[in-house]
Amino acid sequence: MMSSESREELNIEQIHQVTLDIVKKLIEICDEIHVNYYVAYGSLIGVVRHKGFIPWDDDFDVVMLRNDYEKFCDYCTKHQKEMSPYKLLTRESEEKYPYNIARLNNMDYQAVYDNVQGYDSGIFIDIYPIDGAGTNAEQVMKRVKKKKSNLFRITLWSIDDHYTRSTYHKWYRSVIKYFVRLYAKIRGSKYFLDQLEAFKNLYDIDESRYIAEMTWDSGLTLYEKKWFDDYLYMDFENLKVKVPVGYDEFLRCHYGDYMKLPPKEEQIPHHEYKVYLR
Repeated sequence: MMSSESREELNIEQIHQVTLDIVKKLIEICDEIHVNYYVAYGSLIGVVRHKGFIPWDDDFDVVMLRNDYEKFCDYCTKHQKEMSPYKLLTRESEEKYPYNIARLNNMDYQAVYDNVQGYDSGIFIDIYPIDGAGTNAEQVMKRVKKKKSNLFRITLWSIDDHYTRSTYHKWYRSVIKYFVRLYAKIRGSKYFLDQLEAFKNLYDIDESRYIAEMTWDSGLTLYEKKWFDDYLYMDFENLKVKVPVGYDEFLRCHYGDYMKLPPKEEQIPHHEYKVYLR
């Protein structure tokens, strides 16, 4: 395989085309094994506002309720050979994989990261598991949000591959970060990823009014479970994709007026990687 320096980086239009093929593969598998996915986050804005990719966005996100997520991951793990060049990456399938979400990859391509511990990644779509989040929103937020945010920050330091000084905080915050990051490196990423993963067991999803992305990302946003009681089909490029029946409420709780375009200077990709054909 050639080094990244001798290969031509894919542009965003090329990434979109490969990503669209990965989405088709996801839909094919979900239909075959009868699990639901829901397009989510910025990709859902793309569905509703653009009927396709947000022109400057370089990723694709879906969520699955925990049982469907586990069933999907189990299927992909057992059928890895016949899925090639598609490959599902999880912490169970890849020793160095540093996230508590799954990624469905096209391994004909390679994503080269700026500051994440090394693992072999292709062009991918993110698959987030959604878990139960109780019935009392105030109690759940008080119990989980701050602890999860702090733990997530340390987890990111445990999986980065070099120290970056905080430029927007006072000097002593950088000192604190240096020593906490050192502790995180000594402890190892598995310790912190396991702690985050344990949040999935706090609440029974069947008994919960709310659901949430409990095991990854900073902070905590609660969704009414009824928003995911059913799905709608909406246009995405040349596909029909599933969105939660409560997609409007879901987007408003995350983004407010999601139909309004961001300022021009914010219309850029936000991921720290480059993509190449292997």
